[in-house]
Amino acid sequence: MVVFCLFAMVEPSWAQADDSLGINRFGQTTFLSGTDIRLIIAQVIRVVLSLLGTIALVLVIYAGFTIMTSQGNEEKVAQGKKILINAVIGLVIILSALAIVQFIINSLLKATGYQGGDVAGKPKVELFAGSGALGKIIKDHYPARNQTGVPRNTKITITFAEPIAPASMISNDNNTCWKVDKTGPTSECEKDANGEIKDPYYGDCVMPADPTTFDWQTHCDHLRLDNVQIYRSADEKSEPVPAAAMASYENGKVFTFVFRPFEFLGNDTEDVWYSVKLTNKITKINGEGAFDKQHYKYYLWEFQTGTIFDFEPPHVVGVYPQYPPDDKVARNTIIQVVFSEPMDPLTTQGQLNKNSDFTNLLFSSSAWNGSWQVSNGYTVTEFVSTESCGQNSCGEEMYCLTLECPAQDKSCFNDFFALIRTGEPLPQGEKFEAIPFSGVMDLAGNALDGDDNGLFAGKPAMPGDQHNIGFTDKIDEVAQGKAEIYKGGEGKYAVAADNYGWPFRIFNTIDRSAPYVEKVVPGLDKDMVGKQADVLIDFSKRLWSKTLADISLEEYPELTDPEGQPIDFFYKIMGKLNTENNENLKTQVQILHREFGPNDLTAYYFPAIPSTVKSLNQNCLYPGRGPVIKEKSERGQSPLCQVGEVDEWGVPKAETVKNCVLVTTASDKDTGCVQTTGSLGPDGKTLDQQALLKSDLSACFQTMEKESGN
Repeated sequence: MVVFCLFAMVEPSWAQADDSLGINRFGQTTFLSGTDIRLIIAQVIRVVLSLLGTIALVLVIYAGFTIMTSQGNEEKVAQGKKILINAVIGLVIILSALAIVQFIINSLLKATGYQGGDVAGKPKVELFAGSGALGKIIKDHYPARNQTGVPRNTKITITFAEPIAPASMISNDNNTCWKVDKTGPTSECEKDANGEIKDPYYGDCVMPADPTTFDWQTHCDHLRLDNVQIYRSADEKSEPVPAAAMASYENGKVFTFVFRPFEFLGNDTEDVWYSVKLTNKITKINGEGAFDKQHYKYYLWEFQTGTIFDFEPPHVVGVYPQYPPDDKVARNTIIQVVFSEPMDPLTTQGQLNKNSDFTNLLFSSSAWNGSWQVSNGYTVTEFVSTESCGQNSCGEEMYCLTLECPAQDKSCFNDFFALIRTGEPLPQGEKFEAIPFSGVMDLAGNALDGDDNGLFAGKPAMPGDQHNIGFTDKIDEVAQGKAEIYKGGEGKYAVAADNYGWPFRIFNTIDRSAPYVEKVVPGLDKDMVGKQADVLIDFSKRLWSKTLADISLEEYPELTDPEGQPIDFFYKIMGKLNTENNENLKTQVQILHREFGPNDLTAYYFPAIPSTVKSLNQNCLYPGRGPVIKEKSERGQSPLCQVGEVDEWGVPKAETVKNCVLVTTASDKDTGCVQTTGSLGPDGKTLDQQALLKSDLSACFQTMEKESGN
């Protein structure tokens, strides 16, 4: 694992660690103070004044005692009166000063986000816009939290981290059931003695014979409004928005749901805010409530619709592998397609084999079995083969594409072609408006613009066997634009109109080289980071997008709401192609987050990249190489970690590694901890190497705590 640190208002530390040790929440491992120094000074003053008030009260009592025991001695009476008058005057001054100090403390508390209760008690923090994270059970959703300008004709999509019981979100209104072979739904269903459908199928639409007569309310299952509530934010008591409800099945399990309101959202005169509330009536397949293990037993987010509809088509912005190849792509690769906007996962995700109904994304090889999986805010879909071919660099199972090559011939390669089928146009529809489920389309129902020219050319005729796309062996001429791409049935060109296709080449090799972190922004140990600062992580390879969700961003100290309950830190991981220097084969990760240091609080932030993050060759981030700074004067900079030549297992030669943290694969020394607050080495420049390697995360964080002076 790689852990690096940035912070707002205070000085941080930076750490790098291997995921085999796991990672503890930073707030549970260290004991750094989260209290503002201004509050500490104010509290000290109040304690001193309280002590002086106690002394004044003692003097009043002493004065009274002196007068009562004077026995008519005028000198003692005068002395007692003098002490009493001075003590009362002093007490008035002290009480006034105490009131002023208390006013200052309350003002500071309010200014720094703390409110109510005793200062010595548990701090309470005001809520602010954008609070709340995706959560442990919610992996992604569209529209995004607080997104504005959402088109009125959008669908709402939610992806869970664990499989969900579809019956807890969807009612089987179109009366379909599972086929006997469990490959999909059918309308030919058996009923039990009570007239109920046996083995009901939740989350589908039944297309009529004439697709142009399709109606979301008539032909689709419906959303369970008691469990999933979509309503106008200004009126929580308004009726929930009814919608068609669909599910994307992955090996019989459902993680992703798509809802299409029967009536378009918003209106054509003003922007409208909507809330989506997922209740704990939603259950996992094991029967547990979806939010049982969370403090809040629901999930809520908002978005704002604009006044317009979206009829602009999506297009492909990147694919992998590319042709002509920049390197020899090994057969343990993942096939990746990146779109220009969020896509309908019902059209870009599915099982691929000769018996499946999913034919929107195909290959020229009929021997490839696997699945297309969506990720990265529904902008990426990736194909993963089901053919096991050994272990990756982390000792986990790896999957390969099937080639027609002698087993030991590493120079052998096969040429392939990939096809993405666009949607069927709606008669008299708006430009790219498509018939639902007829091909790849975005979440507003617009078909793919394969050639990205903005001109609607439609969907070409398909051969009788929709799994067969045909192929030409003139791949080099294709890449140069000198030959036709390939032919479908009856001589019709399948890549025409707005379909998208590309050739690529796969070699009979296994690539076990591991990815690493090349550069991070903000820089290492960067201080005074802006509230809206970009957090960017550049990797050495193109990453498997589905694994990016494992990257985390820790905030310390942990914030609490007015009731003293913890507020999850909102962030979202998004990957994009790194196009710097015209390079298109690496991934840059951006961590979208709510503001740093809310209410002007001082806070530390620790982005962590675990070894479960993998590149497209299915190799994980291990050991966790990343950039390092060697001198205190370099604090806040973003050096470039570079790894040169590697062996067949991805282990680099030491002399080819530059500006990277020291790593080792020894089980008792595989966690690196780096900070710039430590002492300098004998040369006066290099950091003490003894501080760089620790055997576990606890030792790492203890070192950071000690060196930060807390």
